[in-house]
Amino acid sequence: MTEKSLPTVVFLTALPLEREAVVEHLAEVTHKKYKGTVYDVGNYSSSKQKWRIIVTQTGDGNNKSGIEAERAFEHFKPNYAFFVGIAGGVKDVSLGDVVAASFVRGYEKGKSVNQGVLSEYFPKLFSKEVFYPRGDVYRSSHELVQCAPRVKKENWVSKIKRASERPIDNLQSFIAPIAGGEQVVTERTQLHDFLRKHMNDVLAVEMEGLGFLNAVDVNKAVDGIVIRGISDLLSKTASHDKTWQPIAAQNAAAFAFAMLDMLDELEPLSSIAHDKEEQPGADSGEQKLVSSLIVKLSQEDRNQDSYDLQVWLTDHKTSLYQVHGPQRHKKSELPIEINKSINKILADKKCHCDEDFVIEVFLPKELLKEPIGDWIIDVELEEKLGAAYQLVIRSTERFENDDMFRRLSNCWSKYKKRLDDPLKTGYQHRCCSNGEECKSVFGPNLSDEPIALFVLDFPSEMPAVIFKCVQWGPPFLLWPTDDTQNCQPVYEQLAAVQSLTFAQLPKQLKQLRAQGLQGLSLLWDNPDRQPPFSKFSPYTAPK
Repeated sequence: MTEKSLPTVVFLTALPLEREAVVEHLAEVTHKKYKGTVYDVGNYSSSKQKWRIIVTQTGDGNNKSGIEAERAFEHFKPNYAFFVGIAGGVKDVSLGDVVAASFVRGYEKGKSVNQGVLSEYFPKLFSKEVFYPRGDVYRSSHELVQCAPRVKKENWVSKIKRASERPIDNLQSFIAPIAGGEQVVTERTQLHDFLRKHMNDVLAVEMEGLGFLNAVDVNKAVDGIVIRGISDLLSKTASHDKTWQPIAAQNAAAFAFAMLDMLDELEPLSSIAHDKEEQPGADSGEQKLVSSLIVKLSQEDRNQDSYDLQVWLTDHKTSLYQVHGPQRHKKSELPIEINKSINKILADKKCHCDEDFVIEVFLPKELLKEPIGDWIIDVELEEKLGAAYQLVIRSTERFENDDMFRRLSNCWSKYKKRLDDPLKTGYQHRCCSNGEECKSVFGPNLSDEPIALFVLDFPSEMPAVIFKCVQWGPPFLLWPTDDTQNCQPVYEQLAAVQSLTFAQLPKQLKQLRAQGLQGLSLLWDNPDRQPPFSKFSPYTAPK
């Protein structure tokens, strides 16, 4: 399953061979559908991080490219977007070269004026029609235009697939204007002469860049650029199509992925949090979870299927930003509303959902059994909240009750030194069967050393059992969310995580959920990471 928390790039292409040239750079490719459009979804690993890559084929023409770009931006909320494909060379370029568009200028819009001498009196004899171009101009995003010329030749050429099969020594890349329209241009047409005369700064001509960059222009949260490989020099022949179109598409794709590597070098995507070396408690594990979305669910009437939802974005140090609520929603609406909050902070560029981003859901005691991790946040992609993001459950009462907060703080102060210990060396398992009182969980055989508890119970008293554990103070709890009389699958799930360290639990549990693990909730409660509604918090909860 796609890791939605990764920085995201949308690649659009017009032709099948262009799409294939992009997809062959990806790993873990799956196929998804949204509003009838099929997307290839995969991962690309650059030098410093992993990217989520979305690829689709728009067909030819600016209208199609604009529509598909807008659709992809709306649904996937990318950080960057590339239109990658082939183009005809107008001047100064050779077959196989790559042109990254500084801007795309339309060549078809304009005004036609009759300027012949005496044409007003003798139009058939002296008419001379002159066309004045007034084409639209859309620029590639400033950041990407700045990045493109810094891509070294050896870096992008090394990414060309099957480069050993053809000469690559003379390849060049350019950052220059491109002409865009709806016509296939050849050397024998008047249009070619027109481009030479009226747009003598363009190096290439193509048919989709205007629509794509128009979509980028109206979606300010997305940075986009057009990248084209030269497949012909306006002398189009069938042999050119067969030989040079695949080569040009592969070269353009290689340059685009080299740009992702360069973006890593220039300014790696990061969260709103301060650099780790600036954070206090570097040895306490506090940096294990950096920026987070704080979600608080509460329920006034347990007989009603509605919840009050509040959402904040915080770096747990100085920054606090309210994203949603307080507002009441039906239970079925909550996953979508949480997903909307995530998309909002991405669109507003409040943070990037990098690998350290975490969602912390604060629940009152009666909701602790709720299977938050299995909530579907994207019906089209069948994406679960706990598989898309690091997800931890936290207790509302712990930050509203003096005794509970004190016990948690005491446990944490002792246990944070053991964050790198494997779970199997520091957890105890408590199974409360029917008829067993909750207090038996806390019998005299419990160690004085703070531990993590795995709580297993199937009767209706399970939420009460979990809350008893919360009251006792351990910072880490694991429990099943599915009621079943078969214990074996739950024990198998525990075996899958007990080799992990406590610090690894949130991140690794997300990966296990993405691989199919389900029905297991994790409470990971650091008292130093206080919510805005805590009576001990440095924040004041927004009104």
